[in-house]
Amino acid sequence: MVQVQLDKCIKTVTGVPFIDKLVEPHEGKTWVLLCSSGFGWDNYQMEADVYHAYQVIRKHGIPDENIIVMHYDDIAYHKQNPTPGVVINRVNGTDVYKTPYEVPKHYTGDEVTPENFLGALKGDVELEKQGKKVIKSGPNDRIFVFLEDHGGEEIVLFSHDVLHSLELNAMLKKMHMDNKFSQLVFYLNACEAGSMFEKLLPGDINVYAVTATKPGEVGWYAEKEWDTYKTWLATYFTIVWLDDCEKSDLTKELLSTQYAYIKEHNNLTMEGELVFQHAQQYGDLSIAAIQHLSDYLDKI
Repeated sequence: MVQVQLDKCIKTVTGVPFIDKLVEPHEGKTWVLLCSSGFGWDNYQMEADVYHAYQVIRKHGIPDENIIVMHYDDIAYHKQNPTPGVVINRVNGTDVYKTPYEVPKHYTGDEVTPENFLGALKGDVELEKQGKKVIKSGPNDRIFVFLEDHGGEEIVLFSHDVLHSLELNAMLKKMHMDNKFSQLVFYLNACEAGSMFEKLLPGDINVYAVTATKPGEVGWYAEKEWDTYKTWLATYFTIVWLDDCEKSDLTKELLSTQYAYIKEHNNLTMEGELVFQHAQQYGDLSIAAIQHLSDYLDKI
């Protein structure tokens, strides 16, 4: 496997609080929000990663009505795609766009914005009035969020805008105050992803976040396919956590175990040179210590 450095990166630090508390028994629904905010053939891997995540989560039984997918949807039938209608996430891999489940198009193209991302997550009533799907969660529900794009110091880039760390963390706090979830797990894959939560995400609002990189650090592409597709098919962080999901028993593996697995696989060799990216965790670490992957990625 070959990796390459993600571009469009910009900067920040690291530290994590810990709140030791028990998590209440789960009696509600499990909701999933998947978002790739990148676009264009050069960002093929970001959309492919989200499509692959959707397939894994559907395979494990999360009902489609509880999943929201946001993606620009411009690579499956892109003029540079040698296999129109097919998207792969591995060299010589199988389709992840329609097989076995067709990826829904809840938000596509210019609908993939920071405002709509936050709106879908918090269950914005105005978005719902417009016919858009939103998470309609309550105090007993769990939420899993996976967001991937380029990043910089305390920002995640969208196609024509940016998501700022302060607005993201403010909304997570507000959702907690409004009893929008029992626990929320957030996976963020971007350069400098740790800066979105470092010293900003409290440890007492039932939110646990894992980031692909620490503040000030770049992430890496993976699965170079230059013969036919002439692009990178995946990113390293997403390959690692999805591969772990596909080979593990989600009912037995703790979130903390997956985090340790991701940390262990953060040293990469590219053309004989050792390169690094270091996953980080933030927020309420007690969630990771006692809850399993199946609590967020498996059937209710």
